[in-house]
Amino acid sequence: MTQTDKARAFAALHVSGDPVILYNAWDAGSARVIAEAGARAIATGSASVAAAHGFAAAEGLPLELAHANAARVAEAVELPVTIDFEGAYAAAPNEAAANVARLAATGAIGCNFEDQVVGGYGLHPVEFQAERIRAIRAAVGAAVWTGRAKVTSIRSRGEYHPCWAACGAWSNAAGIHDSGGEPVDPSHVRSRHPVRHGRSPGLQGGHAEPPAAVPDADLAPVELPAALMLEVLSHAREAYPEECCGLLLGRRGAAPERVVRCDNVQNRRRARGESELDATRGFWIDERQLLRELQAAEARGDELLVVYHSHPDAGAYFSRTDVSAALDADGAPLWPGVAHLVVSVRDGAAREAALYAFDAASRAFVGRSVRLSGAGAAP
Repeated sequence: MTQTDKARAFAALHVSGDPVILYNAWDAGSARVIAEAGARAIATGSASVAAAHGFAAAEGLPLELAHANAARVAEAVELPVTIDFEGAYAAAPNEAAANVARLAATGAIGCNFEDQVVGGYGLHPVEFQAERIRAIRAAVGAAVWTGRAKVTSIRSRGEYHPCWAACGAWSNAAGIHDSGGEPVDPSHVRSRHPVRHGRSPGLQGGHAEPPAAVPDADLAPVELPAALMLEVLSHAREAYPEECCGLLLGRRGAAPERVVRCDNVQNRRRARGESELDATRGFWIDERQLLRELQAAEARGDELLVVYHSHPDAGAYFSRTDVSAALDADGAPLWPGVAHLVVSVRDGAAREAALYAFDAASRAFVGRSVRLSGAGAAP
């Protein structure tokens, strides 16, 4: 296949309801292994490529070597190859465009590049990032690189672009409509609930490991609305001996007002070989259900305030599994501003609960006991 054929084939993989799954290679050898396993396209990961060459991520890999490695990967397989190109190795639109044009010359059919300031802090403004995308689009043209092959992350440390604004501006800048892509409906991505990229947005956790945080005895207990806690505790008892999970929604700065029970799909994940934990030891809220609930909350003017789950026959601690699932690779919360409520259920009775919130100063989760008086803690 020609490079143009590969680009068209990659675009054709993007079908609503049947997402294309990309496996990251780091060199020509790993790309061949992925291709031989049946992949329909190849991606690369910036951290793995850099590490394989003895460099740090965040553009620690020299640009010349980044281009050379991309060429070797693209030459090694007869599949579309899309490259993680970090921040395009330049902030200025014309320089970023020149670097990506050289990348296109390697045989790759697309790349993703970040909106964060690589080597600095914060994000490029939405319009400036759109200008960078327009410059790159002009440099590589639509004949080879389709708009769908260009993906931009919307994240940085502690800072987020409003998804609906960025998505519209960047899709227009990329010329998605001109390259045969379907229009992006902002309602499909609109959310004011910040989520960090780099990990599945599905909420998860469990108590398979020892406590990482316990309620601080020096802090006064938290008091949540009795009716709300009654619903949470009832859910925990009904799910026993499996973990329950759900969301507490409301207005930012006020107490939660709404409980949303969610399905724990952990057993399905274990059946697919995605986890060693079953639903008695862990939970996973399906991403599609989570998205539906957040969209409904948005329509009501609510926000996600708390994620809750239970620990069957274990304490109301925040386990290492919980902490790992709640933080990104930089140790920052995947869901900034969202607290975690853990309910202990022993022998079918809810015994205690604790609320954990991320403390930026200590970069750790701090727990406070939750008053259960009036909420029917034990039947």
